[in-house]
Amino acid sequence: MMTGFVRIGTLAGALCLLGIVGAQAADLGAPRYKTAPIYTAPAPAATWTGFYIGVNGGYGFGKNDVTLAPTSANFNGAFSSGDVPGSASVDSKGWLGGGTLGYNWQMGSWLAGLEADFDYSAIKGDATVNAGPAGIFVPSVTTLEHKMDWFGTARLRLGYVPWNPMLLYATGGLAVGHVKDSATIAFPSLAQSYSGESSATKWGWTAGAGAEFAFYSNWSAKVEYLYYDLGSHTVDMTVVSGPVGTASADFPAKGHQVRLGVNYRF
Repeated sequence: MMTGFVRIGTLAGALCLLGIVGAQAADLGAPRYKTAPIYTAPAPAATWTGFYIGVNGGYGFGKNDVTLAPTSANFNGAFSSGDVPGSASVDSKGWLGGGTLGYNWQMGSWLAGLEADFDYSAIKGDATVNAGPAGIFVPSVTTLEHKMDWFGTARLRLGYVPWNPMLLYATGGLAVGHVKDSATIAFPSLAQSYSGESSATKWGWTAGAGAEFAFYSNWSAKVEYLYYDLGSHTVDMTVVSGPVGTASADFPAKGHQVRLGVNYRF
């Protein structure tokens, strides 16, 4: 009887051993597949606090009324009779681009910051107005040209972070630009013309709003709108040919800008 139990136990142990060895052999023979690693981009920074630099570019446009006026007595009749227009509209537009430097302080969901930028500008426009016939100076041709060849700002930014990595902000501060303006009043039938040109660095203000999105590690992209007003710039016209006489053209320097930018946060 005892001998039977021993034989049954030995047989059971042998079967278990064979099962283990078979399972291991099956595992060794089976092909092994590795799961490809899933690439995960670095998460955007959890805070906007710190210095940043960047580049920006965009498009500027504006329509301004240039005021024309006599500055000598012999021009009074030409303006009062309508032979020379009292104003003319100049439609200016063009591209601009440059660099940005700034610093942000984030406090919870709110942000305050300082930003400065400098852009080269190709914003320009011109207008030609034919006036008359009325009076003795008919007809007249008035030509106006406006150009801004660089533009810069120093602004505050007040922002809100509705969710990371999105920033919405309002901005405003100082603006400066270099303008070049020219004006000519000609009376072709009388072979008379008066002309002048001038350039100046003009200071003013700017305000606008924008949105910025942190898209990879310390990088972010933004879109913003700015309105700027640099006051006005006066050009004095003197005689080129004909009787002595003077007049002036007052050019407003204001408009709109829509800009895109990419920033790197340190």
